[in-house]
Amino acid sequence: MKVRNSVVFILAGLILEGVAVFYCLRGFYLSHFSVPLALAILGFGAGLFGLFLVFKDFKSFTQLESLVKLLEKGDIVGVDQAILRRKGEFSKSVENSILPVLDTFFRLIGDVQRSSEELSYLVDILERDTETNRKGLKETSNAMNEVSTAADEEADVAQKVANGIETLLSLAREISETASNLRKLSDNAEVLSHDVSNKMGSLLGDIRQVTISNEETAKKVIKLAEQMEQINRFVDTLAEIAEQTNLLALNAAIEAARAGESGRGFAVVAEEVRKLAMRSRSSALEIAALAGEMMESAKAVATEVTSGTELVNNNLRKGEDVVSSLNDFSRAFGEVSSGLDLVDERVKAQVQKLSEIAQEAGRLASLSQETAASVQEITASLTEQSNALEHIEGCVKKLVEVAGRLKSVANQYTKETWSKEDKERMARESLKVLMELAERPEFKSLDINRLAPIFDKAFKGHPYIKTPLLVGLNGKIIHADARLDKNVDWSFRPWFQGALRGEPFVGEPYVTLGTNRPAFTVSCPVKNERGEVIAVLAANVDDRG
Repeated sequence: MKVRNSVVFILAGLILEGVAVFYCLRGFYLSHFSVPLALAILGFGAGLFGLFLVFKDFKSFTQLESLVKLLEKGDIVGVDQAILRRKGEFSKSVENSILPVLDTFFRLIGDVQRSSEELSYLVDILERDTETNRKGLKETSNAMNEVSTAADEEADVAQKVANGIETLLSLAREISETASNLRKLSDNAEVLSHDVSNKMGSLLGDIRQVTISNEETAKKVIKLAEQMEQINRFVDTLAEIAEQTNLLALNAAIEAARAGESGRGFAVVAEEVRKLAMRSRSSALEIAALAGEMMESAKAVATEVTSGTELVNNNLRKGEDVVSSLNDFSRAFGEVSSGLDLVDERVKAQVQKLSEIAQEAGRLASLSQETAASVQEITASLTEQSNALEHIEGCVKKLVEVAGRLKSVANQYTKETWSKEDKERMARESLKVLMELAERPEFKSLDINRLAPIFDKAFKGHPYIKTPLLVGLNGKIIHADARLDKNVDWSFRPWFQGALRGEPFVGEPYVTLGTNRPAFTVSCPVKNERGEVIAVLAANVDDRG
């Protein structure tokens, strides 16, 4: 624009000089000399001013050329430092022309550097996640193979279970039918037991009557034996009387024989008495013998009757025991019948449940087969995913290379900002300030109300430290310069990751957001009393004022 202005002034001067010459040639200067003179003066002045502008623009062009040569070398930091250190030497036009370009270029480089850092961070996460996913996918694939084998086995087992349940169902039905038959037999046995018990009760009543009759008979036989014993005593008495009578008759016969003829009749009578006594004695002995036999028979009969009575009583007791057992059997059969009813009900319920289980087992077998098929499909899908993941890993490696190249391209414009010695010196002094703050109790406890004034005072007017910030473990700002956006996530930045590892960090030069000019970041961890990292202290370092 200024070159155009200088040309305009020179042209205007030449035109004015031409008009003055024209007036002189036409003879107007004789009558109007002041007009050509004024035009000549104006033309000369415009030409001089144009030449002045041309000279000034030429100087600006020379300055601009020197800066462009630096730009041709890619040394934008050198251009910026040249303008900064030679403040006032460059014309405003040059500064106004170059500074916007530098601002744009630095902004572009800064965006590229931050983007490359974020890309590297995200690619690193992606790489770790991809590796984790690959391992997980491999484990899942192995697990799915095992699941596939298990599913096939499960399908076989489910089918066997279904077959087994069908068998159990058939057996349960047979058990139910058998239980029903047993219940009927038990009912019949209970009725029969009642009948036998009743008949045994009647028989025992008859036996009791016989026992009573036998006891009476035994008593009578015993009494008869006692009477026969009395008869024997009477017969003995009669035998003694007969013996005495026989002796008296013998004595009377002897006396009659002595009496001779006069005693002959008495002798006949005595003889008859003797004979009668002998027959009486003989009859008494026979009666005694018969009575003895009768008494012995009576005793034997009494003994037999007594033994029979005892035997009957024993049988009666046994019969009562039998009746009691029959009653127990009857009750037992009743309980068995009730139990069989319960068994029948339970078995029927089991049959119902087994039927439902059989249906579920059938469905389970079908589902197991479907599961086995689905597992095979999933296994095939996992194979495809594994192949896709390998492709992704290849792409991630390429992204890592791209991010590295992008970062390298961006950093080549800022890496020569400071010499190695100057950078180490500034880093050492800046880290000392950060680490001293990190050891203060206000920072160890993250007491924001107490640490904020200490933080602001420590960095105020510092020659190197720019835009200090205290960042939490979530990557968000806890306290910082008010110009910084507290919603920005700083977790992807290398200085944050470096400090999280528990050691001080010194970064490479990069273009900062705060100044849009090169700086490098230093950071250190803030640890609590237990030595755990709880925050990160960081700051940009730049000595250019």
